[in-house]
Amino acid sequence: MSRISYSLDVSYLDRAGNRANHDLQVLGTAAAVKTRVGEKDALYLQFIRSEQESGDVRQLYDPATSNSGLRIESDQPVDLIAGWTREWSEESRILAVFGRLDATQRTVDPNANVLTVFEANGVPTAVAPAGFGSRRFQSFLDERFLVWSGEVQQLWENESHSVVAGLRHQQGDFESDSQLTKFPGQLVTYPSGLVSVSPGMSRTTGYLYENWTLHPSLKLLGGIAYDVLTHPENTQLPPLQEHEWRRRLFSPKAGVVWTPDENWMFRGAYSRSMSGLSFDNSLRLEPVHFAGFVQVYRSLIPESIAGGVAGAQFDLWNLDIQYSPRTGTWLMARAERL
Repeated sequence: MSRISYSLDVSYLDRAGNRANHDLQVLGTAAAVKTRVGEKDALYLQFIRSEQESGDVRQLYDPATSNSGLRIESDQPVDLIAGWTREWSEESRILAVFGRLDATQRTVDPNANVLTVFEANGVPTAVAPAGFGSRRFQSFLDERFLVWSGEVQQLWENESHSVVAGLRHQQGDFESDSQLTKFPGQLVTYPSGLVSVSPGMSRTTGYLYENWTLHPSLKLLGGIAYDVLTHPENTQLPPLQEHEWRRRLFSPKAGVVWTPDENWMFRGAYSRSMSGLSFDNSLRLEPVHFAGFVQVYRSLIPESIAGGVAGAQFDLWNLDIQYSPRTGTWLMARAERL
């Protein structure tokens, strides 16, 4: 049996779209190698590279409202992921993963709308939505996000009980340059000009998950997680803000899976989790599913509408009923509260 396995993937997408400035081009490459070291250890290494360029690819009810001048270029030069695992015994193993994620994005919008807050004596009095009146700009935004991530996880498992415990820390830096050029005739004062910010971010997460098989047809699941996230107030939408916020969150989780016979399955779960800042959630060993339900989201609202929503709390309730009258056929009913 070979002790080394490897893969190489290349993907390319070129889509013209169905309206003006609706094009999208994506090029991605990835290479990975895994090798055994001795009888109990294994190493894993992966390189990822991607480029993307697009116009206004938002889903719009009225195509006439699209932005004909918007251009976005994204680049991930080289993302590096390294992993190691060791089998202490048939019931116990440890895993570790380390990574470097690097991304840049350039956004040029010759006809940008800016949300306006009116103040009187330093007190907000009204908010005008983007596009109200003539408050428009030429906008340029250049962003870079570099994060280092490390995580260690220990697993114990036997026929009736399993435990997953881990600790993850991520540290990163942002560099954002924004320039708003105000169109002539504006009656409201805006912070036009070049604004540069370079805040940092950090996130530390500890977690513990346990599963108990009380009966061949009944399984109980539980878990807890604790997050401490420090993130900049705004590095994605001009005008930029360098002020940093800190958020802490305790996240309990509970679930049950009941299979009374080979045809029926009932699942229910509650889980709480915290969103990340950018694609820091993309590199993790902590389970992203709980009782078969997704428990981690980057955002539940499109960032093209609300911008980045860092450190958001998600309280998720899930109920699922499945019935299989015969092999190859499944009927399912699911309820979710996000």
